[in-house]
Amino acid sequence: MHLHPALATFPNIRSYIGVPILLEDGRLYGTLCAVDPEAQTLTSQQAELLVVLARIVATQIERDRELAARIEAEQRAEELYRAEQEAVREREALISIASHELKNPLAALMVYAHVLNRRTARAPGASSRDKEAIAAIVEQGERLNAMLGELLDISRLDRDQFTIACVSLDFAELVKRVVADMQPTFEEHTVVVTVCERPLPVSGDRGRLVQVVNNLLTNAVKYSPAGTRIEVRVEAVGEQACLHVRDEGIGIPESALPNLFRRFYRADNGVAQSVNGLGIGLYVVKEIMSRHGGSITVDSREGEGSTFTVCLPVLLSSAS
Repeated sequence: MHLHPALATFPNIRSYIGVPILLEDGRLYGTLCAVDPEAQTLTSQQAELLVVLARIVATQIERDRELAARIEAEQRAEELYRAEQEAVREREALISIASHELKNPLAALMVYAHVLNRRTARAPGASSRDKEAIAAIVEQGERLNAMLGELLDISRLDRDQFTIACVSLDFAELVKRVVADMQPTFEEHTVVVTVCERPLPVSGDRGRLVQVVNNLLTNAVKYSPAGTRIEVRVEAVGEQACLHVRDEGIGIPESALPNLFRRFYRADNGVAQSVNGLGIGLYVVKEIMSRHGGSITVDSREGEGSTFTVCLPVLLSSAS
C-alpha cells in the first residue's frame, strides 16, 4: 500500500484511498483522502462517491478562486478610480489657480500692448517690421487670453459656478454683430452671411451666446485653408432660432464625432495637422447651449468640411 506522503508518519492507518482533485485546466490541486485505522474493503459505490466528492471539492475551489479574483479586480478598479478622481481634482485645482494667477498680469500686459500698437500705428517713423512685431504680440496675447478664459470656464463648471444671466435679445442681430466684430479674422476666407430678416427673440446670456458664435466662427477659420468659403446662416426652424456655420475645411473623422463635445477631446486629424487648441471650446459651447435649453449638433465628413448648428427656443410671446 502506498500512502499519501502527508500520512506516512501515521503508523496506525490500515485503510487508505486517495482521489485526485483536478481543476478545470487539468492541474492537480490536491488529494481527497479517506483513511481508517481498521482494514476495510472499498466497494465500487464508495469509490464512485469519493470521485464525485472530489469533483464537488474541485468545483467549489474554482468558484472560490473566481470570487477571490473578482473581488481583487473590483478592489483594484476602485483604487484606480479613486486615484484618477484625485488626479482630476488636483489637475482642476492647478488649472483654476494657474488661470486666475495668469489672468490679471495678462490683462495688464494686453493693455500696454494695445496702447503700444496704437502709438506705433500713428508714429511716422515706425518701421513695418516693428508694426508687425507689435501686432503679433497683440494677436498672441489675445489668443492666450482666450485660452485662459476657456480654462477658467472649465474651473467654473467643475465648481458649479458657471452662471447664465438671461435677458430677452434678438439672436439674429447678435450673430450679425459678432460676424462684424470678427471681420479682421476673415481676411483669408470668403464669409457669406445669410440672416433671417425678422427678429428672432430668445432668452439668453448675451456674453455667453457671443462666446458660442465666436467659437464656431473661430473654429471654421482655424480648421479650413485660406481661400475657402465659410457660410453663416441664421433662420427660424419651427419654434427655434438656429445658427448654421459651414466650412470647407479638413472635416472630422466619423470615429471622432461621438466624442467631439467631450472635455479636452481633439480629433486626430486636427492634432496631426498641428492645429492649435485645447479641446475645451466645443465642450463649453455644449454646456452653454444646454443651460439655455438649446442644442448643438454637427454634420461632417473628413476632408469635406463641417457644419455646426446651434438652436435656441424662440420667445413665442415676443415673436407673435
